[in-house]
Amino acid sequence: MLIRFAKQPDSTALDTSVKSASTGKLLAPSWDIVGGHKRWRHEQDGYVAPDWTLRYAPVDDVEYARRYIKLLRKRYAQDKAAFETLLNCDELVLGCYCVLGNFCHRELAAIVLMLLGGQCGIQVSIAWPDVDRAWWVDDTGDLCIFEDDAYTDLSDLLIGPFPSRAAAAYYIVREQEAGA
Repeated sequence: MLIRFAKQPDSTALDTSVKSASTGKLLAPSWDIVGGHKRWRHEQDGYVAPDWTLRYAPVDDVEYARRYIKLLRKRYAQDKAAFETLLNCDELVLGCYCVLGNFCHRELAAIVLMLLGGQCGIQVSIAWPDVDRAWWVDDTGDLCIFEDDAYTDLSDLLIGPFPSRAAAAYYIVREQEAGA
């Protein structure tokens, strides 16, 4: 199975956006995650957040990942067959309105599908967009991200209903150092 990414609208993509997903809503984030992240991003960049985001608490990239993976764990527990259907595609194009290369749930969804595929004996490859960020699963089954210069270990993100080769998978985030 090959996973690629596309920016909506793209007729070849499975729309996984919270805004307009239908068949792809299994992988869509929730409005509170998206609204909180949009609010946080605007505030971080020194802009006024859109009015519609003000009802949500700010959500940084790390908290976004935590909440989104928790949401996918819950959905997987409720409907394993839907995830298995996705894994049985020859190619899956994940669509969203985010600009390719920007932080987006599509990358997290692809990693989760890659981990699940490994548990089902399905080889999953990911055609990454050209970004300064890299996700991978190391030889112990740990989930990692490489970005900037400082590591933060966020354990237990994938513990739960996802099958795992290890007792836990770790999601290692390299956070940008202050002023770097």
